Amino acid sequence: MYAKCGSIDEASCVFDKLSTQDVVSWNVLMRGYLEHGLPDKVFDCFDKVNTAGIAVDQVTLLCCLNACCNVENLKEGHATYAAIMKHGLERELVLGNASIDMYTKCGALMEAKHVLDHMFVRDVISWTTLIAGYVENGCGEEALKCLKNMKHDGVSPNAATLVCSLKACSSTRSIDMGRKIQADIPETLYRSDPTIGNTLVDMFAKCGSLMEALQIFNELPKRTIVSWNALIAGYVEHGHGNDALNCFDQMQLDCMSPDASTLNCSLKACGLIRSSIKSQVVHSEIVKKGLEQSYLIGNTLVDVYVKCNLLADGRYVFDRQKVRNVISWTALISGYADRGVSRDALDCLEEMEVDGVVPNAVTMTCSLKACSNIGAIDVGQALHAQTVKRGILYTDYSDRFSKIGDKAFHELATEQLQLENALVDMYGKCGNVLDAHDVFGSMPMHDLVSWNALITGYSRQGHAEIVFELFDGMAEEAVHPDEITFLSILSVCSHAGLVQKARSYFKAMTEYNLSPKSEHYNCVIDLLGRAGQILEATEMLERMPYQPTIFAWCSMLGACRKWGNVKLGQHAFECVLRLDSQHAAAFMLMFSIYVDACMWEEAKKVEEALQALKQPGQSLVDIFGVVHTFCEEDVDNMRHKELHAKLREVYLEMEKRDSTNVLTKTSNSINCSCKHSERLALVYGLLNTSERSQIHIVKNVPICEDCHNVMTFISRTERRKIVFKDKICYHEFKNGKCSCGYYC
Repeated sequence: MYAKCGSIDEASCVFDKLSTQDVVSWNVLMRGYLEHGLPDKVFDCFDKVNTAGIAVDQVTLLCCLNACCNVENLKEGHATYAAIMKHGLERELVLGNASIDMYTKCGALMEAKHVLDHMFVRDVISWTTLIAGYVENGCGEEALKCLKNMKHDGVSPNAATLVCSLKACSSTRSIDMGRKIQADIPETLYRSDPTIGNTLVDMFAKCGSLMEALQIFNELPKRTIVSWNALIAGYVEHGHGNDALNCFDQMQLDCMSPDASTLNCSLKACGLIRSSIKSQVVHSEIVKKGLEQSYLIGNTLVDVYVKCNLLADGRYVFDRQKVRNVISWTALISGYADRGVSRDALDCLEEMEVDGVVPNAVTMTCSLKACSNIGAIDVGQALHAQTVKRGILYTDYSDRFSKIGDKAFHELATEQLQLENALVDMYGKCGNVLDAHDVFGSMPMHDLVSWNALITGYSRQGHAEIVFELFDGMAEEAVHPDEITFLSILSVCSHAGLVQKARSYFKAMTEYNLSPKSEHYNCVIDLLGRAGQILEATEMLERMPYQPTIFAWCSMLGACRKWGNVKLGQHAFECVLRLDSQHAAAFMLMFSIYVDACMWEEAKKVEEALQALKQPGQSLVDIFGVVHTFCEEDVDNMRHKELHAKLREVYLEMEKRDSTNVLTKTSNSINCSCKHSERLALVYGLLNTSERSQIHIVKNVPICEDCHNVMTFISRTERRKIVFKDKICYHEFKNGKCSCGYYC
């Protein structure tokens, strides 16, 4: 009585005063502890019963099994099942079913199946419990096999079995199996049980058959919030943002009030279509319902606002969150990195660490992308070391995650692969292709992104032969190239002047059912121009099935500059201006063409126009994990006296050595009046790093010829490798040479 009335302490006192404590009294006490959420007390009682030599019965063991389920205590579960076997109770159907339930809730699926296989009698509950366990643990394929075995055993599924089996079809995207299960559902059950209909909508939606999902939805006798959420979530999962939002509007017209799940999915739909207005409408609904502090919705709000390029709004929502977990921080870091605000992304990572939140694989992937954007190699290397030290990066995750279920394994393996790909990409973009190759070689598996990241890294540095070898390696691993693969190959052919190779690979695209895009034509046009085959380049430009882009015309401008074709250069320049009247790189190329042709008056006009529209230059240099920024106004700032002194040394040395005037074609002496920020970034790197170490610089506008010459010279005299990325080209200066071939 005391136990049932909630007075468990009084019940315990009465129990202690009993003259005879038999199994019935122990069962009453244990059941009381179980109902009051005290599983440890249940286990203590079980130990005392065994110590006292009292023979347990079915009720005792059921209490223990249920307690194990509540706290997922596998150790006590094993002990309880051993007691079942010891007392010869394994024939009891109820205990067998409870044992299966206990093992599945503890994640011990092999043990659960063992219990089922050795049961003398198996009913629909036995099978359904195991099927549900497989589904809950992400083993959808095993669940469907279990359903098949159940039918062979002559046991008919009930409503719970069908729901679990349909969920298994959802997780494995087994739409054909889902249709077979649907065909077996009795009409009366389908009409009477809303859970069946809702699960069917969810299954078809997750499998991508949205028309079938909508058809089932429209046929439902009664639509609940679960029905609407299943359809909206399906639209979102498959990228149909507008359909999801139309559904969101329609449910409210049908007087169905959205819940937290509806609003969360609708926010994601706003992110898909990048609708800032609709995001704010949904946000206002969230505020009305008092759900703004839900960490799940808060995280989605941050993610959606940054996707809509409303970074300030995203940060505002983030700062107002009472609970900020790794997902919140990662959403913000990802948004900054994707929008090119990479320094803010890395600052955010530091804030996250100070806040005591440990980054996960996705956080590190986003942070590495930020490093790639700004060439922050030192930060990238530090992040790489952290991923290993903290156990975020695994070298053999197949063994580590082999027992966690199909779905969970797939998600974790995907995260690991994305992290490894981000490392390859970061090292490649920062010019450390050997490190990129080391990471690639240590990966247990590669996908297309892995191969493309490594091929692109080598392509940027002009290593044509290695790129060709990697392309062959893709075929050996049965990985089919895509448009990005061929773009990198054509690009390296262009920089290496391999005309015939480029033609061969360009034609080979059709063998892989790929149609060359404008970018591929641009690469070939660029190559032909570099090789002096301007007529053929012009013909390709005119007959390609796309409107010529700015890049194509700038390639022609570069060719005209190299080969001194003023007339065609003027035509290409005019075509660029029609597409973008403020394209600084085109003005710089046209200026150089006029200077080389000694057309000083025309050169002056172009130079004046260039100065009027020029975007302020900004250069970033990574020194031991700290990214330093230099702007053009810093060049006149005498706070940088040490840097100016180093620059003067460089200029004097260049004038001494440049007896043939090869380095500077555009002036009679080194252009000391140049106020471009990359020079300060370069000498800052020279003064603050060890000898022979690499220097990584990123600039937001194209490098000028004089600055290019300065870097070429310094790479030889200082014996430094300088990795420089500007708006239009990637440069690797080494031993007095540049990977661009002095063409960009």
